[in-house]
Amino acid sequence: MKKIQLSPVVKAVLLAFVPILFASVAGAVISIQSFEEPASIWVQAAAFAVSSGIGLLFVRKSRHNFSETGFKRPESGWLARLLYLLPLVVVEALPFATGFNGANDAARVVALLVFTCVVGFHEELYFRGLILRVLEKIGVKKAVVLSAALFGLGHAATALSGADPLYVVLQIAFAALFGVVAAETVFVTGSLIPVMVWHTAHDFIAFITIDGVEGLGLVLLAIQSVILLGYAIFLWRRLVGGLTARGK
Repeated sequence: MKKIQLSPVVKAVLLAFVPILFASVAGAVISIQSFEEPASIWVQAAAFAVSSGIGLLFVRKSRHNFSETGFKRPESGWLARLLYLLPLVVVEALPFATGFNGANDAARVVALLVFTCVVGFHEELYFRGLILRVLEKIGVKKAVVLSAALFGLGHAATALSGADPLYVVLQIAFAALFGVVAAETVFVTGSLIPVMVWHTAHDFIAFITIDGVEGLGLVLLAIQSVILLGYAIFLWRRLVGGLTARGK
């Protein structure tokens, strides 16, 4: 029987479906069992841990080994090439202006720390590891854009939460820009480690601070998006310049 050859884009979409599926299953279990925090957080962490295991199996079965997928130390001089990550520090500091979530207690914070570590590993494994490498076959620039688009669409479920439409649009835009910067960072550093750390820190800060859907919360989200856009353009120029220098 002739083996079916899927295009890189189709493979990427199928891979993106896996984390979305596990997130949906976790959400269904939480809803059916009426779990509340911190139990609901642990259920999600468990679901993403299982999904991560599947993703690691995909890496083993793929043409790329773990090192080629990004599980290695960043290339020397990576901090200088990323402008010392200063824009990202500003982006992650802004949410503290809204104050801390009143629901925070020791049990919730510990659960969130574990959960965000799992999510940071899980989503970067799929979107900037597996998916980015699959899409790289059609070009680095297309890989950055398409992987970010899939990441943004994967976060479109926010629209089902009944949140303010403007807030939903900004959240999706922020997720897409996050995806662009994360993908560019992987290509610049040659490693998934910096983006896994950033992703974990971003989610943890988002959960322990007040997630405002109006007023200051909207303003801060808009400012974060603008900063990420500027940083994405900066990294894009460095990435394209590097590709041109290598004749790609």
